Amino acid sequence: MKRIIAIILAALMLVSFASCKASNGTGDDTTINEETKAEAGKDNNKNDVETTEKEEEKAPEFALGTYSEGAYENKYLGLGCKLSGDWSFYSEEQIKNLNNVTADVAGEDYQKLMEEASVVTDMYAIHSNGLDSINVNFEKIGLVNALTYDAKKTFEASSDMLKSAFANMGYENISSEITKVEFVGKEYTALRTTATISGIDMYQVIVADVRGAHVFNITFTTFYEDSTDKLLETFYKMK
Repeated sequence: MKRIIAIILAALMLVSFASCKASNGTGDDTTINEETKAEAGKDNNKNDVETTEKEEEKAPEFALGTYSEGAYENKYLGLGCKLSGDWSFYSEEQIKNLNNVTADVAGEDYQKLMEEASVVTDMYAIHSNGLDSINVNFEKIGLVNALTYDAKKTFEASSDMLKSAFANMGYENISSEITKVEFVGKEYTALRTTATISGIDMYQVIVADVRGAHVFNITFTTFYEDSTDKLLETFYKMK
């Protein structure tokens, strides 16, 4: 179980790191003199502030998910997930533990803390086989970076790092590809990864997109056989 969670968190952290890198850019233009840079910086800062103010007016309000009758729903995402009785959702206490938050932090205090956090695990579900899992995470990148977020570039930046993370955990035959998947009636960019450990096949799909000031990553992981596409179908749009 701990190894499975380690896989999920490794994927999350690497994709989160890459999304910041992809959004912020990594190149330097050495042909621009310092004065030009300074003036450009002033203009960019002004534009960023104006853009941020406009985006804040229409940005959806961050909210944590709720659970009811075997289903998870998050109004911020506008998505829900209904699972069969073979699955169980992590309790609030377990989710807080994943977020390194003590159990006594609750209510509005917990909501505010998670809203300001860099990375948040909002949902984690585990199959009765103790292997297959689904999790929903948020990474705060800010409204300005959200405007230029590109899932394909993010996955390109994180693919090799993710492979290394799997290899360090003992996985072999690791292969990743950036592809498109149908998810809640829409086509999304996704990262598919396959690998083996102790002769067992592992399959993982990460769907990522931007919402408000956050990137959300939904990770589907199965073992022995690839049923990730079926897990994608457990999500639905909220009315």
